Amino acid sequence: MKKRSIWIISLVLMFALSGCGLISDVTNTVDYIDEASEYINMMTAFSNEGPNLFDQAVQDPAAAQELMNRLTQLKQGMEEFNSLTPPESIQEIHQQIEDANVQMIGAIDSYEKGFQDGTFNPQQLLQNNELIQTIQGINNTLQELENFQQ
Repeated sequence: MKKRSIWIISLVLMFALSGCGLISDVTNTVDYIDEASEYINMMTAFSNEGPNLFDQAVQDPAAAQELMNRLTQLKQGMEEFNSLTPPESIQEIHQQIEDANVQMIGAIDSYEKGFQDGTFNPQQLLQNNELIQTIQGINNTLQELENFQQ
């Protein structure tokens, strides 16, 4: 009788503990999706406003400073997103976004360096659409992530 009681208690504890892991996985997924939603909103806003900011930066030094501030904020958001641990089911999508973020962070670093040493030329941003194209590529990948959220 004692062995049976111990076995039943062990079985109940095993199921209870495995359930805690499942709850933890669900919580982590919900947290990830919340963070990813913030990232999606940030990237969407910048992709809508970015081209106008680039145009204004060519004409106005104050607008160039605003563009650099926005790029710095964008970079911080990308670094935060890259530090997230995605749920297993969307690791591939996360990795695609992370790879593009690394590429964009490198470009932003180069723009920041140019801005600090006085060699920043906003006109080059308009001619070199790599940053905008990368943002558009990320937006396409983010659509996949949004579809997963629904």
